[in-house]
Amino acid sequence: MNGIPHLHPYTLRILEAHDLGFGLMKLFMLSKPGYPDGDEERTLLRISVDTPDQLSTTRWSEARRGIKSLLHKHGLGDVIVELIDVKRAFVRSSFPISPSDPVIRPWENVRPRVAKYLDDNCRGIWTSVCIFKVGPNAQSTQYTVVVTVTPRAERNWKLLQSAVRKLVNTEVEQAGVRIRSGVGVDFVPGWAKQNPLFTTKEFTGKSLLNDWVTHPQMGGSIGVQGSQGEVP
Repeated sequence: MNGIPHLHPYTLRILEAHDLGFGLMKLFMLSKPGYPDGDEERTLLRISVDTPDQLSTTRWSEARRGIKSLLHKHGLGDVIVELIDVKRAFVRSSFPISPSDPVIRPWENVRPRVAKYLDDNCRGIWTSVCIFKVGPNAQSTQYTVVVTVTPRAERNWKLLQSAVRKLVNTEVEQAGVRIRSGVGVDFVPGWAKQNPLFTTKEFTGKSLLNDWVTHPQMGGSIGVQGSQGEVP
């Protein structure tokens, strides 16, 4: 671990205790323009890991908290800890769902309850919610409710994920729609569209089911229907 090699063996023990195989550790300065305070350079400890396919995300969170606690005890509490499994990173894509899909009606029915739950538990943090087919490619997807949240927000994501999943799947089952493995739920950092409202504490998020471009053109980005795209 560059700069703090004496903590290397302790970090390895934390990873091993949570079934996370060690890959590479790197300590460096990083800024993230567009994120809260993103223009300010922060010290980041990025750890690449090798994980079993079915490993619970709770294990990731526990390992990260353990490493953060270790750094804090050694006067390095400001260091950001990031765990990455290269095999599982950047491979999931979101695909739009046709308005005629059977899942849409139960989703429309349950959406107000999902929004209320998010308002009650994530006010000022969640920014949008929509249902997609999510997977590595269009032929291998799962119906998934995607909730975008402000970057670096902290909540018990496992608990929130379970609660939203229960709300949605109960409604889907009562509607008689059969979906193998049910509807999944993902909380992801970011916004559907950059908007100053998304940075205010009182903003309660929005639903985008009827706003997403159904068939984006080649070379363009998926965005909110009717909005003006931006060229990087």
